[in-house]
Amino acid sequence: MLISQNFKNKILNTYKSGNFYDVEQDATYLLSKGFTDPWLCNLLAVSLAKQKKFSQAIKYFEILCDLFPNEFDNYFNLANLFRDAKKPKIAMKHYLHSHKIRPLCVKTIIEISKIFYKNEEFENSLMYAKKAKKIEPNSYNVIDLFGKIFFLKGDFQKSLLEYKKITNINEKRHDVELNIASNLYQLGFLHKSKKIFSRLPSKKAKYNLGIINLKEKCFDVGWDRYELGIELGERKLRVGKKFLRMLPKWEPNLNFNSILIVGEQGLGDELMFSSLLKNLNTKKYKLGLLLDERLKNLFCLSDLKHEFVTTFDEAIEKKYESYLPIGSLCKYFLKRESDFARATNFNFNDNKIKRKKLKLNNNNKVTIGISWYTNNKQFGPKRNIKLKQFAPLFKSLDANFINLQYGDFKTEIERVSKKINKCLFVEDNTDNKNNIEGLAEKILACDMVISIDNSTLHLSSLLKKDTVALIPEVSDWRWFDNSTNSLWYPKTIILRNTMSWDKEIIKLIEICKNKFF
Repeated sequence: MLISQNFKNKILNTYKSGNFYDVEQDATYLLSKGFTDPWLCNLLAVSLAKQKKFSQAIKYFEILCDLFPNEFDNYFNLANLFRDAKKPKIAMKHYLHSHKIRPLCVKTIIEISKIFYKNEEFENSLMYAKKAKKIEPNSYNVIDLFGKIFFLKGDFQKSLLEYKKITNINEKRHDVELNIASNLYQLGFLHKSKKIFSRLPSKKAKYNLGIINLKEKCFDVGWDRYELGIELGERKLRVGKKFLRMLPKWEPNLNFNSILIVGEQGLGDELMFSSLLKNLNTKKYKLGLLLDERLKNLFCLSDLKHEFVTTFDEAIEKKYESYLPIGSLCKYFLKRESDFARATNFNFNDNKIKRKKLKLNNNNKVTIGISWYTNNKQFGPKRNIKLKQFAPLFKSLDANFINLQYGDFKTEIERVSKKINKCLFVEDNTDNKNNIEGLAEKILACDMVISIDNSTLHLSSLLKKDTVALIPEVSDWRWFDNSTNSLWYPKTIILRNTMSWDKEIIKLIEICKNKFF
């Protein structure tokens, strides 16, 4: 039984007015009375999706796909539902099916490409982006897709060129300018990017402007704008927003007895920001840490009174009264540059950690730990240094070298060992990625640590080990600019790559010789 056109118009008007619940009720009632019009089933599914009732909406679109296996819209809409329900693998399956039905549909190709780049499968993402470009070479969405892929894979110059192609398109002008400014920032053109961010009205522009403020050590306004990153999802917390709504956010002037510190971003940031934890009065507050679980055993050896919390549900069960993202500690305790010296005061009982020193050192030589790689797909290309570039260091210094790098680099290590004609590293079986306490033992066995910008650098610096940070010329804001000393870590020296890593390695050799030989 089919629906009359008058009734269709009535339901459509309800849909267009945004009353999706009323559409759901009307459509469900008609289906229960025997009306089987596919149009009705489709409208019900879309209305359910608009209300984020994904499982119900999926059920109706699956029925439509079974009834009409060659209908493009049903598969495409079903794929969109699984995408919105955070099920990208199933979404991909249906996007590919809809692409098979209508191979020249650019919107499908773009969605497939997006799933690939979100999984950091950039070559596959570019392959589909090129398909879209052949069909619609001047489309804003296609050019924007290329810009996003290049930006996420760290090719900021190519990304900038893509966005410059569409600077004359009036629609989404702010988005284009925002992306141009973001690329300019990553390429080191701070003044130009700051100028663009300053005139844009969006919160994302203000957040990015805050990052520049921090890099310029303008902490008063910088930290306030940095807080926008939580709302925007730029600062990725270990707990979703819907969970955090269950607790009020901690403020110094509010009368809370307990604080749940929520980790964010990654291991490196949690280590860096944890240097501020002792500024919270643990005599006044019960302090819970919801951080990377790999830090649990290490933090048990610190002088901080706390308990490690595994899940948000556990925190609720233990009746925590407030929460604070760990990066938000900066807003309260780092208001000016001089605050760093007294605020970053995290300490470890290294007598318990140093047990590995006797196992690693079998002579009286200086011991140097090295880490040279990060898995970060976006920033790794400019941070990473090939191990063979350290060959002059290995040849020049009569020292024990310890591998502090996480990941499987056996082939690269063997190749460099063969090149310098000696066994490169003191052998050990520590899992440098997952056994953070074991990695800390190795770091404390060293006389010095040399590391690129990765979590090992932050761990070594937090342990107050003499550390040399090898930082790219255009650095992350955390290393600020034009300084050889780290504000976060007083025992860390910064070498910045202004011309080539080879020249910085020569400087590094001189630092080691002056200190130990």
